[in-house]
Amino acid sequence: MTYTLVDTDIGPVGLASTHKGLCRVGLHMSETEFIDDCTRRYGEPLRRDDEGLSGASDYILSALKGEPTPYDMEHKVEGLRALADRFSVAMADTAFVGDGPNDVAVAKVA
Repeated sequence: MTYTLVDTDIGPVGLASTHKGLCRVGLHMSETEFIDDCTRRYGEPLRRDDEGLSGASDYILSALKGEPTPYDMEHKVEGLRALADRFSVAMADTAFVGDGPNDVAVAKVA
């Protein structure tokens, strides 16, 4: 299991990943707290891998800054599929929360 910590405007964000993909996002935790939390949840030792998780951390940083993605208003189903592929998550294991009529199609797929 690997992890990284990212400094953001809202505080530190921890990201952890297994061989299957991203499994944990932790907000406002110190590195020790994040490692302890992941070890308790998953029972596996963690190894820091900033480079290996750089794609996930870049995505989290851009989302927290409010930067739009190619999927913001249209093509949300394609966006969810792209994220699932990128982070090795089966579509059956995804979830989507939305607040508008343009979110209905992707919510049905998730």
